[in-house]
Amino acid sequence: DNSGNYVCAGGSFSADGDVPSNQGDMDFWIVKLSATGTILWSKTYGGSSRDRAYDVNVTSDGGYIVGGESWSSDGDISGGSANNDYWQIKLNANGNLLWEKSVGGASYEQSTSIIELSTGEFFVTGLTFSSNGDFAGLTPKGGGDLGAVKLDANGNTIWVNLYGGSGQEGQESMAIEENDGIVIGSRTSSSDGDVPGNKGSNDYWLFKIDHSGNVLWSKTYGGSANDAFMDVKKATGNDYLLTGWTLSDDGDVHHNHGGSDIWTLKVDSVGDTLWTQTYGGPDNDEGTSVVEGLPGEYLVLGVYQQLQPTGDLDDQACLKKVMSIMCHQWDFTAIVEPDDQMKSIGVSQNQLLANVDGFIEYTIGQTGRDETIGFTFYENDHLQDQVEYGFRISASTIDIYEQAALVQQFPYTNGDVLRVAREGSNIVYYQNGNSLRTIATNPANIILAKVILTQPMSLSVKASFVEINFFNSFKYAKLEKKLDGSYYRFPGNKLRFRYNEKYRSGNLTYKIYRYPDYVLMSDVSHTIPKRYGDNWITVDLCDFFYAAGLIYILEVSDEKGRKEYLRFTSDKQMNCSPTNGGLSQN
Repeated sequence: DNSGNYVCAGGSFSADGDVPSNQGDMDFWIVKLSATGTILWSKTYGGSSRDRAYDVNVTSDGGYIVGGESWSSDGDISGGSANNDYWQIKLNANGNLLWEKSVGGASYEQSTSIIELSTGEFFVTGLTFSSNGDFAGLTPKGGGDLGAVKLDANGNTIWVNLYGGSGQEGQESMAIEENDGIVIGSRTSSSDGDVPGNKGSNDYWLFKIDHSGNVLWSKTYGGSANDAFMDVKKATGNDYLLTGWTLSDDGDVHHNHGGSDIWTLKVDSVGDTLWTQTYGGPDNDEGTSVVEGLPGEYLVLGVYQQLQPTGDLDDQACLKKVMSIMCHQWDFTAIVEPDDQMKSIGVSQNQLLANVDGFIEYTIGQTGRDETIGFTFYENDHLQDQVEYGFRISASTIDIYEQAALVQQFPYTNGDVLRVAREGSNIVYYQNGNSLRTIATNPANIILAKVILTQPMSLSVKASFVEINFFNSFKYAKLEKKLDGSYYRFPGNKLRFRYNEKYRSGNLTYKIYRYPDYVLMSDVSHTIPKRYGDNWITVDLCDFFYAAGLIYILEVSDEKGRKEYLRFTSDKQMNCSPTNGGLSQN
């Protein structure tokens, strides 16, 4: 609040310790804390059945508005039904109850969001299955709907409306007031009604209504698997941040690390996507809340699941700091550096391979200096597995093909480098030959470019692979180990690995590169057919022309193009004849 204090809302079954009383089953439990975490007051509200608070906000009069669900029709609840209802309570600064309001029908309701509007009115959203009671006269969309309620300053109903389609909406809904309406986020399984389309299973859903409840625009985000919206917040520049979790690895979700991932995206004022990013490890990770700190800096709160030495899964709270598209987590890191934001992940001797239709995406970085085009690569979400590549634009070695309109051209001879006109601009300069071209990017701040090296070129390596953790948590393949847990080395120039049973979805391919110049050791992409099943695959290293004492990288790819790596070192010169194209069955 304005005094630097905090207020927390939830539910409690207790009537001792920090909880002053209980009116039966679970009650709303509201606690006010000082800036140092000292309890200033603690109060419960409810009836004889289950009551739980999901949202609390400071109001303009210095009090609090709380929203949640109630099964009660006694105690503090004056108008509850026999089933779950939305229940809202208004408190003063000391936690005294000023008024309360139940909204519902004969079926199930659950309110997850309540905000005060600039007019002093209140706006409530949640899930409802009812078509009677307070929702009488409205036509249900089908399944569960998102029910929205506008209340006056004293808790009296102004209007009620339903939003959604034939699937289910309203879970984990959140609302944000704008001058010309209200933006609402939720999850949806619909592809009709107020929902413009479905990417598959549940999607994130963001839509905007005017102050009378009419839909202005509606957008969905997701992939073919389950995408669960949890939170939306306003960002600077009339943009919005959404977070939750995803099981998808397609559509709007560009990568999945395994299990469910935290999925955060930023959209503009009409819901068009600016960027999306997933964060996580091989197990289940969930985003629960997102907030903007300093301009361009965001915090994402969630839970990640970590495999313990005992084999048990440990759920831990996680706070990520996101700058632009940078994410830090306390014990693992998944980063795209602000100055190296290409999304490519493949490199061969004479070409930078892109991940979407041969094009890379580069976001404008800082102004007033030469830019290095490049990308950052992290495997298994561990910082020690970091490798960065970068090269300078040079007319003698690189051609750029822009997907953008040429708006201006004039001579310039001061160097062959990419320059940014101004920070945050959608105008970019690049030099190719003896002319500097001014490019208006579309959309703003993004350059879509196909980059082809016109002659072999070494890439600058800023960090090294380390062997720790590479195949220990390998998703798509396994490396054979001894009984003591160590890896088999290469007697007879052999390296053996096989499919990870959990991820055996198709053929695997492997290549080997020399490190650190990343020279491909063979032009052949060796395929490991799915028919090999659980059998171990032997890679005959003689196929790859090794020299003594050098470092090499084994790259394994699945059919979706996901890659994993192992670094190894040759101990001596190998002199033998290749057998079976480097592949045999054991």
